[in-house]
Amino acid sequence: MESIEPSAAEALPVTCRPGTAGFLRSVNAIHRAGYNHGDLHAGNVLFGETPEGDAFVKVIDHDNAFLEDENQPERRTEVAVKGFFPRDRILDGYDVVPAEYITRDLDVLCCLYISCDLCTEMQGVVREVFGMSLEELVEEFIETGVLPEVEDVLETVAVGAEE
Repeated sequence: MESIEPSAAEALPVTCRPGTAGFLRSVNAIHRAGYNHGDLHAGNVLFGETPEGDAFVKVIDHDNAFLEDENQPERRTEVAVKGFFPRDRILDGYDVVPAEYITRDLDVLCCLYISCDLCTEMQGVVREVFGMSLEELVEEFIETGVLPEVEDVLETVAVGAEE
């Protein structure tokens, strides 16, 4: 598949919930360390504020995290779909996530979905970065099992989420 170059997402005017960019960068740090979260959903992302008023985000529940190594599919556990946003939107019709979909790309797609839920303007950032809507990305993922390649995708999208 043809690689998509990072875009000028930072030029798009976006007002997001504080911590949206931090959320994307937190998952990006997990990926850069060679791991996939494996169970990203809105309930595993906590937003808060320090006593000084600074926003923070924590990505929790790393029980299903695994090293990105296709030779270890047995480390991928069953992950429920129903009732877990955004997996229930991405994989509508499934009870559990098929093992072949428990990948870094599913982590990224869940991040994009959660970010768009936090900040509706992120739909424009997603379109700018990927050249297609979030719904089209979901269709591509379901059909192929992968997303179009974008260099440092979560950082690129995080730039677009910054205030």
